[in-house]
Amino acid sequence: MLSLIVMIIVYMLTMILIHELGHVIAIYLIGGRLKKFEYSWSSIKGVYSYPENLTFKKYIFFTINGVSMQLLASLVFILSVNDTIWVSFALFYFSIISINLVPLSTTDGAFIFKAYPSKKIKNLLWFLVGLLFILSLSGLVFLWKDKEAESYTQLGMTLVYLLMLILSTRRMVYLHKEEYYGNKAIQYRKKGK
Repeated sequence: MLSLIVMIIVYMLTMILIHELGHVIAIYLIGGRLKKFEYSWSSIKGVYSYPENLTFKKYIFFTINGVSMQLLASLVFILSVNDTIWVSFALFYFSIISINLVPLSTTDGAFIFKAYPSKKIKNLLWFLVGLLFILSLSGLVFLWKDKEAESYTQLGMTLVYLLMLILSTRRMVYLHKEEYYGNKAIQYRKKGK
């Protein structure tokens, strides 16, 4: 059981690094460069120097590439691993990936929406978030469909999924509050001037 927990942590850290690697690859492809990485106990993010000829399409490519790389790595992992537990966990992780598409605060989705603030883009981003949540649910179906899996393992992984779902939903609520109160603070400062 301890080895499973360690492997889950390693998987999650690897996915974070893959996300950031996606941004690094994209920044060099569009002509920019990575200045440095900033990290804390809860996040890792790159600080980038954008090219002078940054177009909207290049910016979107750069911004979406972190999530795209995570999804691609997850799909490769799902298709290459022949273990119900790991395939289920990789599907569960889609709920975590979806957080980066939420068009609020400082997520990749927010940067896309702020670059092109239209209702159509916002709705598309929320649709993708919902789609990833539904795909993450398929991990439970996959897990409980396996007749050979031990019931305590199925129950444990179901609890892991519920925890991931709760944390993802909690983060989205936090992003919403951060966006709302951040906008209120900006409006308040503008009124004071």
